[in-house]
Amino acid sequence: MDDFCSENILEKRLKPLKVALFDLDGTLFDTEGQYSVFWGAMARKYRPDVPGLENIIKGTTLTQIFERYFPDEEWQRELTAGLDEWERQMRYEFVPGALEFVRELKAKGVKCAVVTSSNTKKMQSVEAQMPEFGSLFDRVLTSEDFAASKPNPDCYLKGASVFGAELDECVVFEDAFTGLQAGMSAGIFTFGLATYNSEEDIADKCDHVMKNFEGLTFDMVEMIRMAKLAPAQLIETVTDGYLEKVGGALTADNMDRLTADQHSLLCYRYILDEVMEGGFIQLILNGYAPYVLEGPFPMVVKKEWGMRDFSKLLYEAKKQYHLHIDDFSHDMDDDEFMALYEREEKLNDLGDDFLDDCQEEVTPKVAKMISCNLNKYL
Repeated sequence: MDDFCSENILEKRLKPLKVALFDLDGTLFDTEGQYSVFWGAMARKYRPDVPGLENIIKGTTLTQIFERYFPDEEWQRELTAGLDEWERQMRYEFVPGALEFVRELKAKGVKCAVVTSSNTKKMQSVEAQMPEFGSLFDRVLTSEDFAASKPNPDCYLKGASVFGAELDECVVFEDAFTGLQAGMSAGIFTFGLATYNSEEDIADKCDHVMKNFEGLTFDMVEMIRMAKLAPAQLIETVTDGYLEKVGGALTADNMDRLTADQHSLLCYRYILDEVMEGGFIQLILNGYAPYVLEGPFPMVVKKEWGMRDFSKLLYEAKKQYHLHIDDFSHDMDDDEFMALYEREEKLNDLGDDFLDDCQEEVTPKVAKMISCNLNKYL
């Protein structure tokens, strides 16, 4: 059985989260509707030739809006005065769950920053209405702080650099297309909030989609990050919890403590542990074949996980196990154990096939499945 290389996906480990970077409007604050009212009215007054302008400009700075759509200086003066007054009387209310989530991150030692296309004057209006806002965040970066605005990644790169953090120690939370592009282009794990755009519209523009912050915790964020950056670590972390729940090892008396979905994931954990080290031969000799191969797991892989090739491989391993079960039914010394790899060539090849597939396909898919169904697997 070939050894894994040092860059194997199964060996990757997640760096702890150090920095969370938040967009403001539409991400932390439920204000996009109010801005749509203002800019919709201004578009009808000044630029009726650009239908839907209030949607086109989302996530861009005031300077960019002026340059692209309101070049007349008199227009700009009128719009600036109108916008300042509008923002002074706007309602700044947190998106559901946002306040609680930021507080938890702070309690966990995560640095939190606002990274917004809004200007300093806008932030003064926010803090006038919400005096505690500044104490929630370690930094507030506005349009005046960036050389280029979203979708340029400069704003989020600066957000990481001000805390001296590596990009893979950070996360971005965004809702607008331009902001999502900025986060992804920066190379930072980006959560997309479907607070304005639909989940379908942003699904391919971020690493993970969520409706809002309700129910989101620090631990869940780490698991979602693991699913992409260290998928085997996620599977190990979740199933370690299962083993702790059953007292360290499954028995006939404690199996009912886990759900069917949890049993399926634990089967895959055993495959990773055993097949990675010694192939299906080791999995069988260590007594896992009845649980992994004889149980419903191969069918679950096909019907529920949608991994037909992997299921086919499991059924073939089961077939070979049945054909040669006598070879595994007695105690053996090390020489006999090693001889099995020569004699049971088909099982050995199946183990190699799995290792090739799990590095590139199966393990990331399983981890993604967990991250999208945390309530099912936790």
